[in-house]
Amino acid sequence: MKGKTPKTFAMLLLASALAITAGCGGGTTASETPEDTGDTTSPITFTFFGADASPNWNNMKDAVGQEITKRTGVTIEAEYDVNNGGDQKIPLMAASGDYPDIIFPKGNLSKLVDAGAMLDLTDLIEEHAPNLKKIYGDQMNRLKYSLEDQAIYAIPTNMGVDNVSFDAGGGFEIQQKVLKELGYPEVRTLEDYENVLRTYYEKHPTIDGQPTIPLTLNADDWKIMITVTNPA
Repeated sequence: MKGKTPKTFAMLLLASALAITAGCGGGTTASETPEDTGDTTSPITFTFFGADASPNWNNMKDAVGQEITKRTGVTIEAEYDVNNGGDQKIPLMAASGDYPDIIFPKGNLSKLVDAGAMLDLTDLIEEHAPNLKKIYGDQMNRLKYSLEDQAIYAIPTNMGVDNVSFDAGGGFEIQQKVLKELGYPEVRTLEDYENVLRTYYEKHPTIDGQPTIPLTLNADDWKIMITVTNPA
């Protein structure tokens, strides 16, 4: 809803958010204590902000959106960031205290947590979301925000619950000029990869007057998921 809302849901899985919030009954905000009215399909609209663009969003007019509304009474009033990944919008929310009911913050969840904007979903999941508990099973502990803060603020989609990766989604890379200079050596193992980098580094300890960095992993903010903790 519009206006200043003390707490908001941070969801990475919108369908899960609907499953949880639908159990709150009609007329409640994200910050209120849910009241069991016995009616879980009364019409209710939740505001949502997504840090990524969504050019295919059609205001829940497709078959899936209509079925969600039919089963839960929920409709979503959504706003999506166009090109900033929420990096500008979310800090403004945190500064103003004006939040949507549900949010996909991408790499900015910590800003909302630090601002005291987030609602702990632990009790709501326990009471209203048996299917979520069934999905995550013994992985539920991984939903907790941190060792110091045991609250559950987000429902992720990329935890890999009972997931087995048969194909690597990414891999280590070597610049073409490095391979060319070394005569295109065969690289099939991590040891081969290390040897290529080490050999090139020993031949070129500096490049353009700067120390050579043989291997770089970008672990800044959300990008840790791309270069450090991905299947590679």
